[in-house]
Amino acid sequence: MPPPQGISFPINFLRQDNSFQDPIANNLSSNNPAYPYASVFNALFAALGLTHTNYARVGLVAGQVIASGVVTAIIFDTVISDVDGIYNAVNGRFTPNVAGNFLCVVTQQWSTNLPDGVQQGISVQKNGSEVAFSFIMTGAAAVNQSSNCSAIVDMNGTTDFIDFRTFQASGANQTVGNGISRTVAFVHRLLAL
Repeated sequence: MPPPQGISFPINFLRQDNSFQDPIANNLSSNNPAYPYASVFNALFAALGLTHTNYARVGLVAGQVIASGVVTAIIFDTVISDVDGIYNAVNGRFTPNVAGNFLCVVTQQWSTNLPDGVQQGISVQKNGSEVAFSFIMTGAAAVNQSSNCSAIVDMNGTTDFIDFRTFQASGANQTVGNGISRTVAFVHRLLAL
């Protein structure tokens, strides 16, 4: 994959097997197969002289029990990449340390199949207030039920925080999780070029 015209890259970012490698050692880790395109972002940031990206990507491996009818913050247990230290694994919050607009994306998958006709949802929250919400109703014999939500959120770079919350109304506790690539979130500062 050649670099875009007019931009020269300091190193080749293809591995021997033609998969991507990370051209900036202290930035996003593309050694993790869950995020193979990190080096594309890194190469572009490096070419533009940008190193402070405020990017974090996290996943939920162990699973988290969600009570029926309770909107609950997802506490991701695995940090895939967080160079600037914006994710807090105790409370599930992302607190960027640079002001700007941030792309916030979350995908969740339930570890067990929810019964037919169950309401489930996921949201992006800023400072505890919902800014985006995705809602679905489960269908008959649905398996591997998942949902996702995204938003672009303006952050002040000091006190503003993002978290992701989930909801289900099955009448019983349910577990969200099911692996690092199935319940995952990222928060990334968007750069004006």
